[in-house]
Amino acid sequence: MSVDRLYELWRGTKMLARFGGHISADAMHVNFGLLGFFAFLYLFRHSKKAAIYAWIAVFACQFLNEMTDIFFDLQKLGTVKEWNTIKDSTLTLLWPSIFTVYLMNRREKHR
Repeated sequence: MSVDRLYELWRGTKMLARFGGHISADAMHVNFGLLGFFAFLYLFRHSKKAAIYAWIAVFACQFLNEMTDIFFDLQKLGTVKEWNTIKDSTLTLLWPSIFTVYLMNRREKHR
């Protein structure tokens, strides 16, 4: 499969998620970060470190997302939009980070 075809699939999937939900790209990062965090938290619910594992899983997903964006930006534009990468990662990890700190502190108090 060509890079152009992969690019179209990647962008198409992201646009479908964005416009299907009628949300901005920034709101999509916030929503998917939070949704992913709770999904991973549920998956790791039997672990004492579930919040940390969930945060790491969201971080890994966001990392892969940004690496894919960077790859296609380099292929199509010949440059990388560093500030978009920083902004997207910050928005994705904002609420998962807050909830991780909250859940870890709550767990420490209930020991």
